[in-house]
This record gives sequence, C-alpha cells and structure tokens, in this order.
Amino acid sequence: MSFPSLSAPTASNRAPARAAKLLNWALQAFDTPKAYDAGKAVAPVQIYKGQKDTVDTGFAEPVYVTIPHGEGAKVKTVLETVQPVIAPVEKGQVLGKLKITYEGKVLTEKPRRRTRSRGRSRFLRPPVGRHQTVV
Repeated sequence: MSFPSLSAPTASNRAPARAAKLLNWALQAFDTPKAYDAGKAVAPVQIYKGQKDTVDTGFAEPVYVTIPHGEGAKVKTVLETVQPVIAPVEKGQVLGKLKITYEGKVLTEKPRRRTRSRGRSRFLRPPVGRHQTVV
C-alpha cells in the first residue's frame, strides 16, 4: 500500500502559488490612484434663475482609476455638463459626468452631482418689503 506524498505538487496546492504570483505581478505593473475624493467640490456648474450663478459639483464616492505603472501622463479627464441647468438644484442631483480616458479608450464614467444643499430659487423667492393681501 502506498500513500501519496504530502509535499508532492497537486493542482489544489499549485493554485494559491499561481494566484500569489499573478497578484504580485498586477501590483507591480499597475497603479490605482485616487482621481477625486467623495463629496468634495470639483468644478462649478452654471445655473439659471437661482440665488447664485453657479453650484459646486462632485462625486458621491471616491473615483479611482487603474492604469499601467508610470502612464499617468497619458490619462485624460473630461468634465461634461448637461446645459441648461435651471434652479432649484437638489443636493445629489446629476448635473453632468466625468469621463476618464487612456490612449483614447474610456476607462470610467462617473456622474457629477450637486455637493451642497440647495438654496431657494430667485424666481420663487417672495418679494422683499411690505406685502398686502387682497381679499
């Protein structure tokens, strides 16, 4: 009666070694920098009929992008805006999108959202001064 050696390579104990080798290669060959923080203002968007002319926009969650090591200069970001934006604009409302490209290929698209709570519309604001109700 013979028993298989516990140290002999089998398919079940070679798989973790392959996975570790692949993971090590990926960590050395690619970078995953944070492009934008969550909730922080990125760029203002022009609005119409509001108390202010612009509102701050950002992202609901952090934006990361994975690129080949040392290729950060080839990454391009484009912030697109849907116009016209008419007040009132709610916090979290989608006002455009971010496109991140590498060598002409789109890596990711994320929605741009209003980052702060809204003010009242100038159009709907009551007039300043005395009011008289006519019955």
